Amino acid sequence: MLGLAPGMSLADARAYAPELDVAFADRHGDMKMLERIARWARRYTPHVALDGNDGLMLDITGAAHLVGGEARLRRDVLDRLAKLGFAARAAIAATPGAAWAIARFGAATMRATDADAIVASDPTQIRRALDALPIAALRLAPNLVETLDRLGLRRIGDLHDLPRHGLAARFGSIINDRLDRTLGRAAEPISPLPLAPAWMVQLAFAEPVSTPEDLARIVDRLLAQICAQLALAEFGARRLELSCHRIDGRHESCAIATSSPVRDPRRLARLFAEKLTTIDPGLGIETMTMTATLVEAFSAAQLTLTPAARAAIDSFGPPDAIDLSPFIDQITNRLGADAIVRLAIDQRHIPELTQIPLPALQPSGSPASPGTIESWRSPWTRAPTRPLRLLPIPDPVEVTAELPEGPPLTFRWRRILHRVRSADGPERLAPEWWIIFEQRHARRNSAQHRPLQSARTRDYYRIEDEDGRRFWLFRDGPWSAPAPPHWFMHGIFA
Repeated sequence: MLGLAPGMSLADARAYAPELDVAFADRHGDMKMLERIARWARRYTPHVALDGNDGLMLDITGAAHLVGGEARLRRDVLDRLAKLGFAARAAIAATPGAAWAIARFGAATMRATDADAIVASDPTQIRRALDALPIAALRLAPNLVETLDRLGLRRIGDLHDLPRHGLAARFGSIINDRLDRTLGRAAEPISPLPLAPAWMVQLAFAEPVSTPEDLARIVDRLLAQICAQLALAEFGARRLELSCHRIDGRHESCAIATSSPVRDPRRLARLFAEKLTTIDPGLGIETMTMTATLVEAFSAAQLTLTPAARAAIDSFGPPDAIDLSPFIDQITNRLGADAIVRLAIDQRHIPELTQIPLPALQPSGSPASPGTIESWRSPWTRAPTRPLRLLPIPDPVEVTAELPEGPPLTFRWRRILHRVRSADGPERLAPEWWIIFEQRHARRNSAQHRPLQSARTRDYYRIEDEDGRRFWLFRDGPWSAPAPPHWFMHGIFA
């Protein structure tokens, strides 16, 4: 009506309409909104794919009858989108290419009740519906469309009488390929968005809910259902996400994480209680979904015993440790994932490097860095002759040895001289070959030649002085004549 067309420059557009209101495009925001609409469209089918930056492709095979047929499904989609403020065109066909062409170039697809927007699966019906559409409906490049237009080929029906080998020789296989896919002669798969996780429960309401009390009760019901499913499969949840779909089309969500597998609904409900305050129900919530995005194996555990059995167990070992996981979960979900850390075993031979701090909520099987496996057993964890107490940083000591590479005879540590009564060793610990290889490779590929870190071997001795005190000392690196070796105190035996 104003003479404006896509692709027109801003100066030309303002020449036609001086009062034109101009706004900058937000492509990132548009894609985010399109993804939200795609998640919303999963109420009709789980197979929803993004089609460029302005369309969706829904595979409704076997799903249309759930809402009363194809015509009613299409009408419901358009009506709901219109209520949300979106002007949309929709078409239903046996092939993705035919649906794309009719939805974008069909003249009657704006009216939800128009039967021309639904094409039967018969090839003759598909061809009849597409013949009058322009060549651009085959999803061809604009320059190719212009070339075909100059040759007088302006409609899809104009291509049927032309020899296929002639089109391929002149324009390549793109025209024949697109025509075959649109008419159903060749398969055209779509790539839907990732499906929802297997551990999911959902509740839809006849009337929207909005009060905090109602939300808490619904969360209790969802947790009871999903925990029952996890219990049957002997799994426990490590991360749960609550999704709330409002009647205005907006999506609200919150999530919790636990330090160990959990399937106790009451414990999980306490963690969600604080998160529910962040949910804005707006005019009301019509659907709520609980999803376990991370689960781990969790077999049944013995929780209570008879007094006699408890006494028998206590007589053979220490009492059961206090379970701190509820406290850890509450603090980390309130203050953040890094509020509490735990120690994990790393693949290192050097004693002070065998344990690294990790967030308490990080899954046990997930490595913190390449090569980190928590169940790996290093020489440090296997050896029974390790001190119970390690110094945070090895202390340098002055050692007198009978031979350059022999055990210490005396050593001075923190200004106190200790005379050695007995010594056991050496036990040699060397850096891991893969660590040295990575460091050398990184130094070789770097412009800066940095020295290797922890590339020296250590010879450890278990020392007992004349007063009966026992220490753990090591010599850093091999003995060399020009310079005496360096000794360090690393641990104290009980």
